[in-house]
Amino acid sequence: MFDRSSEPNKKNPNLKIVSGEQDKTSKSGLYFLLFLILVGGIIGTYLSNSWKDKSPIIVHPDGSATLHPEREAELQKALDEINNAEQYALRATADGYFP
Repeated sequence: MFDRSSEPNKKNPNLKIVSGEQDKTSKSGLYFLLFLILVGGIIGTYLSNSWKDKSPIIVHPDGSATLHPEREAELQKALDEINNAEQYALRATADGYFP
């Protein structure tokens, strides 16, 4: 509660008068921090709930799991591209160092 940068007290020159503005500043900073935490929690909850519907794995009531049909189509397309890709091989006709 004592601040050395304030004016000295007339009764006791070692004591300084502190204005109430410093308390308001520290409380407003605390409220701002709590507000940011609250907003972050709300946004995090919203995002976690929205991502639940986009899971690539579907779990059936009997306990079996399958891929989502869209993800299955993407996987099949990628596998077809890999299987149909042309492959090249370079074969040396002579032994030695090739720069």
